[in-house]
Amino acid sequence: MVRLLHVAVLLGMVWGLVADRASAQEARSITLDESIERALEEHGMLESARADADEALARQRHARSGWWPSIRGQAHYLRLSDNIPSFEGEIPGFDEPFPISPVEINQFHTEIAIEQPIFTGFRRSGERQAAARRVEATEENVEQQRAAVALDVRRAYWDLKQAQQRREAVEKALEHVEAHLEDVRNRREAGATLESHVLAAETRRSEVRLDRVEAENAVRAARTELNQLIGEPRDRLLHLESDETGEGDVLDAPLDEQRATARNDHPRLNALRGRAAALDAEVGIASRQWMPDVALTGRYLFARPNPNFIFERDQFRGSWEAGVTMRWTLWDGGRRSADADAARARLRSAEARLDHMERRIDQSVERHHLAVEGAREAVEVATQAVRQAEASFNMAEEQFEEGAALSADVLEAESALRSAELRRAEARANYAIAQAELLHALGRVW
Repeated sequence: MVRLLHVAVLLGMVWGLVADRASAQEARSITLDESIERALEEHGMLESARADADEALARQRHARSGWWPSIRGQAHYLRLSDNIPSFEGEIPGFDEPFPISPVEINQFHTEIAIEQPIFTGFRRSGERQAAARRVEATEENVEQQRAAVALDVRRAYWDLKQAQQRREAVEKALEHVEAHLEDVRNRREAGATLESHVLAAETRRSEVRLDRVEAENAVRAARTELNQLIGEPRDRLLHLESDETGEGDVLDAPLDEQRATARNDHPRLNALRGRAAALDAEVGIASRQWMPDVALTGRYLFARPNPNFIFERDQFRGSWEAGVTMRWTLWDGGRRSADADAARARLRSAEARLDHMERRIDQSVERHHLAVEGAREAVEVATQAVRQAEASFNMAEEQFEEGAALSADVLEAESALRSAELRRAEARANYAIAQAELLHALGRVW
């Protein structure tokens, strides 16, 4: 059973090394900022948010067009059956009737009409305001989606960084164990140690080899996640150049200032404010529906026959007309009142969501601010623990060489060193991810 475990571990290690070396020539060096920029270009949800913003811009243009005159044209040809009698009159004393309104069998009609609104009860201005606020809201949604993409990339980047550091720690531990195993074997050959010490060292080496296989699998999984986000092939090797976990001014500002920044600049809050402003404008539109619409109208008609020329039915004649039109709905069964009430209810709902989101973002900023501080302290403690574990391991090796310590003491010190290095890698990644989550809580991409 133990031999089968050894074979499985060796096969896993060989496969991992072969796969990595096969694609080593295609390895790509990339920084965290480059990864975020790549993801911002490739992410599908971000493109969807941009499309929503484009739709809002189109609707804004549609609202603005209401101030311009509308021009309509039409033309048609009509042929009548030839059995329609014309309207004729008779004069006493004359035998033949005379045509009063002859029937024109072939009729042609062309017309162009123009209408310019001059008063709409201030509803058009409300529509423009609502459309402008919706554009602002969708643009803020794009920024919010950008921040979400940046958070995903940072998490994936530091997850891969942690997995790679874990793999490095395990490889370093494997070197220590193999060197110690060689030393114990030499001592056994010299009769200075027991066979059980050799078996214990060999068992530890198998455990570390298994840890290396698991670490390699974790690297592959994290690399696949990051590659998908930045648009690289799934198996592309990545050399992560960013080692700094700090994000600049994220930790420099006090908590109250961070809260104020989030309340003023967070794209999610700005989007909700834009929607609330748009709904407020819709309330104004709905409440002004009782006011009339007034427009200037004009029309030019060129037809055969032209109905304005009764006695010239068989000729093409042109005529024009101009006037003022007023439309006023005096009663509609309560529809306008219901629309206004519905608009006010939507506005109250939007304002409630805005108030709720402000409280949630305050809580999120405080939680992630505290998480960053805790993660920073954890990095300091983990780094100190690695130093202590290294000193303990070096001391155990020296004492083993001098015969003052057992092989088990060296293996135990090696295990403690490996655990400390893994905790430090985890603490560093958690610190970077905590800062990324604080950035996201502030609504920032960078």
